[in-house]
Amino acid sequence: MRIYLIAIDTLRADHLHCYGYPRMTSPNLDELAADGTVFEYCITPASHTLPTFTSVMTGQHPFEHNVVATLHCFPNNTVSLLPDETPVLAEILAQTGFDTFAVDNLFNFAFHPKWFVRGYHEYINPGGFAGQMIAEVLNA
Repeated sequence: MRIYLIAIDTLRADHLHCYGYPRMTSPNLDELAADGTVFEYCITPASHTLPTFTSVMTGQHPFEHNVVATLHCFPNNTVSLLPDETPVLAEILAQTGFDTFAVDNLFNFAFHPKWFVRGYHEYINPGGFAGQMIAEVLNA
């Protein structure tokens, strides 16, 4: 079994072909969607990226994991850090025998939560913000 979790911040579903957009804007995502599960409705537990992604990684509501704000706005806030003892998705998958792999550009942000990288066998940061990178560099 393979599990792909593709999390893209600020991508609009109504501009993806697999969600009915008439232009072929997302051929690779469309191919994955054709063989997988496409969620028609998804409700985020918070309006900010950090608490929401932390909920995806832990399965907990922000008021449970206590990451309730975008921490780079509050650089001295140590209360809203996820404890190292709280398991995250990649750790759980790795412990059950899955090979885990991640690619992202989060190291470039002012605050990079360490729980976003825990549990991966391989973790790649291609450098630079993805919006400033040409596709050939990112794909390589």
